[in-house]
Order: sequence, then C-alpha cells, then structure tokens
Amino acid sequence: MCLKNCNVFLFFLMITTHSLIAQVYTSWDNVVTKRFGKETIFTSREDKKPLNGAYKISESSGAYADITFKNGKIDGTYTSYDFSGNKSSEANYVNGKIEGKQISYFQNGKVQEETNYKNGLKDGTWVTYDRKGTIIRTEKYKQDKKDGKWTKRLKNPAENTIILVTEYYKNGDPTGHWLEKLDDGKLRQETIYSNPTDYVKKSYHLNGKIAEELQVKERKKNGIASYFTPEGILQFKVNYDNDYIVYKEEYFDNGTLKSKIAYQYGRINGPCEKYNEDGIKIEQGQYVDTYKSGVWKTYEGKKGRQISALTYKNGKLNGVGKFYDTKSKTVEMEGNYLSGKKHGIWKHYDPAGELIKEEEYNKGKQISEKTYN
Repeated sequence: MCLKNCNVFLFFLMITTHSLIAQVYTSWDNVVTKRFGKETIFTSREDKKPLNGAYKISESSGAYADITFKNGKIDGTYTSYDFSGNKSSEANYVNGKIEGKQISYFQNGKVQEETNYKNGLKDGTWVTYDRKGTIIRTEKYKQDKKDGKWTKRLKNPAENTIILVTEYYKNGDPTGHWLEKLDDGKLRQETIYSNPTDYVKKSYHLNGKIAEELQVKERKKNGIASYFTPEGILQFKVNYDNDYIVYKEEYFDNGTLKSKIAYQYGRINGPCEKYNEDGIKIEQGQYVDTYKSGVWKTYEGKKGRQISALTYKNGKLNGVGKFYDTKSKTVEMEGNYLSGKKHGIWKHYDPAGELIKEEEYNKGKQISEKTYN
C-alpha cells in the first residue's frame, strides 16, 4: 500500500518539478521592463507578476533570447540569438547584476568582444576582435573606472595605414606616456601627462619629423604651440592662453619671421608686423576686431625705408595718408581718404620738401589741379 502511494507521490512530484523548470515561450511585447535606478525588474504584461524561471523571449525580427529570471530579476544565464539562430551573446547574472565574463559573437561564430564584470560593474580586461580574429582593442577597468593599459588598432583610410594606440589610465583618469605608432613602428603622436588635466602633445609627419608640439594645462591650450613642415622647418608658432590665441607667428621656409599678429578672445586684435625673407620689416599696424585700424606703415624691402603711412578705420582707408620719397626720406605726397577714396586736397612735394602740385578730389574723383613753379 505504501509503495503504491509513494509511486503516486513521486509521479506528481515529477509533474510539478517539470512545470516549474519548463521554459516559457513569449515575446518582448508581453514583458514589461521597469527600472528603479540601476535595478531592473521584468514582469508579465498579462498577470503583472515578476518573471520566474527559464524563458525564451522573441523579437519581431525572429531574434530571441534564453533568459533565466528570479523574482523579476535576471539570475543565471542570458543568451541571445540572431534571426538565423546564431548565438549573438552570452552572459551570467546574479540577482539582476551581470557577473563574470560576457561574450558577443559575429554571425560567423567568431568572438567579437569579451568583457568582464564584478557585481554589475566593469572590472577586468575587455577585448574586442575583428571578423578575422585579430585583436583591435583592449581595455582594463576597476570598479567601473578605466584603470591600466588600453590599446587600439585603427585604420586610417586617408593614409592607408594602421595606427597602434597605447593609453594608460588610473582610477578613471589619463596618466603616463600615451603613444600612437604605425604598424611599422614609426611614431605618429605622443602625449605625456604630468597630471590628468596637464600634458604635452607631440605629433609627427610620416617621415618621422615633428609636425606639432603644444602644451595643455587644465585641459586647455596654454603656452607656445609650434607647427613644422615635413622638412622640419618651423611654419607657425602660436601662443595660447586658456585656449585663446594671444599671438601668432608665421615663418618663411628659410626660417625667418614672416609675420607676427596679436589676438584677443580668438580674434585678430592688436599689433601686426610683417617681414620679407631677408628679415626686413615691410609693414606694421594695428587691428581692431580683425579690421585694420589707425596708422599703418609700409617699408621697402631692401633697406627698410618708409614708403607710406596710411590711416584706416574698420578696414578701410579713412583719414590722413602720406607717401615718402625713400631716398630723401621726405613726404612726397599727402592728403586724406574717405571710405577708401581720395577726398579733399592732396599735396605733392619735391625731394627738398617744396610744394609742387595740389590736386582736389571728391570721393575719388579729381575735380581740380594746381601746379607751382
């Protein structure tokens, strides 16, 4: 009698156990996702109850996932598949938090990415692969913060090159000596951190010669930045103050200064000087909000003798204009401009400074002329 009753009990126990572990088939449309901060609870749309047990949940595309829940939280395996049934990813969860290694796959079955978590936080080494299985990225985390050596393998289609990047982090902040090299070992860029916000950055031409060197303080450009041609010739020198240009120098290929222009709040403002390749000043003046303003002087390029002194306002000739005889160094002609055109009486002098002619203009049009013996 006992044997018969025991068999009946075992039969019902098997039926009950099977119903408890049987996988439930549903779709994401029938699942309600509720988020409370970093906690996510999944419930059934039909009975409003938290999901429990093993589920196969589909998407409209045919992709689906095998997920195990406990009291509405993912607990156990989470494996996703694409519409063709190929495994897309697999991970393990404990009480709603991802734990340990997570792996994602390409459609060809090769690993695309391996990531690691601890108590739901990024922790450990992350590795990303291309479709051929080559590592293209490695990352290291500690309690959800970047920590340790990072590497990247990047393609540069413009130059048809592969760039290998090495970075270092500590407690989420950049640190140390960062490098970017071609796969043949040539250095393209390096960044040297003195602290997370201050660093020196250098970049290089394909021939290995330096292309740019600048200093950053508090994450802003500060100090002198220098730019060079592939031949190693200084091309520009820019002085920055908190990301704003203070002045900019340009150089000729022979290394002599070509121009020096002042800036204020990112716009040309202040004195300007220009030189020829022999180092002789040929022009000087002042800018106000990118426009020539005040008296601008020009000089001839052999001995630097003055040619003219012209008055500007808002980028146009306005006011007194004087032209000089470079040999006698005396005024050869003088008069006034109005909106870029000669206006009023213009006087002409001989090298001894004697007046020899007067011309009268009206907004650029000559209306009279008088000569003196």
